[in-house]
Amino acid sequence: MKNNRFHTVKILINFDKSNNQLPTVMNDYFSGINLSGHKEVTHLVQETIRQRGYIDSLLSELYNGRFEKIEYSLKNILRLGCYELIFRDHVPGYAVVDSLVSLTKEVVNAKASGVTNAVLHKVAEAGKPQIDELTENNSLTIISEITSHPVWMLERWIQQFGFERTLKLCRWNNALPNIMIRKNQKKIDKNSFEKFLNENGISWKLREEDSNFYEVNYLNRLLKTSAFKDGWFSVQDISGGLVCQLVNNIECETILDVCAAPGGKMTYLSEIIENSSLYAYDINEERIKLVEENIGRLGHQHIHVSQADAAKDEFPLADVILIDAPCTGTGVMSKRADLRWRRNESDFSEMQELQLAILSNMKNYLNQNGCLVYSTCSLEQEENKDVISSFLNSNSEFDVENIEPSLFPKQVISEDGFLITFPPEQSMDGIFASVLKRKS
Repeated sequence: MKNNRFHTVKILINFDKSNNQLPTVMNDYFSGINLSGHKEVTHLVQETIRQRGYIDSLLSELYNGRFEKIEYSLKNILRLGCYELIFRDHVPGYAVVDSLVSLTKEVVNAKASGVTNAVLHKVAEAGKPQIDELTENNSLTIISEITSHPVWMLERWIQQFGFERTLKLCRWNNALPNIMIRKNQKKIDKNSFEKFLNENGISWKLREEDSNFYEVNYLNRLLKTSAFKDGWFSVQDISGGLVCQLVNNIECETILDVCAAPGGKMTYLSEIIENSSLYAYDINEERIKLVEENIGRLGHQHIHVSQADAAKDEFPLADVILIDAPCTGTGVMSKRADLRWRRNESDFSEMQELQLAILSNMKNYLNQNGCLVYSTCSLEQEENKDVISSFLNSNSEFDVENIEPSLFPKQVISEDGFLITFPPEQSMDGIFASVLKRKS
């Protein structure tokens, strides 16, 4: 029987060889086996990839040769060993080395096992990356290695946020993600829900920004409960709830969510908004199925669901159109361990082009005095303020509707009337949202 390290290395190899997102790679792998250590393997895969920048820089120093040129199996065995020896302490170092030496013999060859043994013994003497010791005088290469983020990404963040805030963001991205769930207020009340959490041994913290959201531990345990199947709660970050509250404060009879998958925002709108017609769309057929599954589980059958391309298809007229636009996702990197390694600088202009195409198409389906609510989970100006500026320059019939500060925590509303969060400062995903109102 193969152990968890074997499966971890296999997934890491598959990720290296494919151009697919990590969740897709893992889902494909897990679908073919019955694995009791699913949770442990998932953790090892995600954290090894998250820390890959530091791991690869260290292994490049310790490996006698060109580390980047060695074959996938040995490379990922060494990466896994490096992660476990440096970032975990619940297994003795000698046991980690012995296990990975044996694994090398099994999946590579006996000769390569000597390399694993020698390199990992050197790794065991290395320490954790010390982000707190970095200063602005360090080179971007050193900062990149220690924070495990690409040089080009750090360069733009330092320019946009400053050095100290960039380090805060890197620490946030490198820590275990902050997990939240949203109580379905149509199915269970606050006291009963909190009793359920306590009875299941779940530590929880109620978010002040919205009393339907809870920070929790042991998410896997919660997802196995009948309460989840019965629609008592959903997995959703509070940042998504803020966007929904933004929509909730606009008087309307008809709401479209045109990039709706997997359905978190639309289902929450269904829970907090009364007497409005709700329509959910997405371009991807498979992701539309996720929307339908979530709607069914949560009991919101009155939401109309269809497949459509927000950039070019036709839609019914609406008072509010929510555009949770496709984006680079730099605000959710704590939850997407692979994202920092999959992005490149050209992605921002490509995303901006798509975002503007969606806005330009969807404005045609907005009623007089209606509002477009544009949001992303990106931290990048090209996808946020620049998109809004470009749209307004070409569409003089729209204005930015300043968000009422009294309705939200002061620190998330910018001086120019946008909803903006910065993950390490509000302990939530990074988002941007703007309300664009059609003039009378």
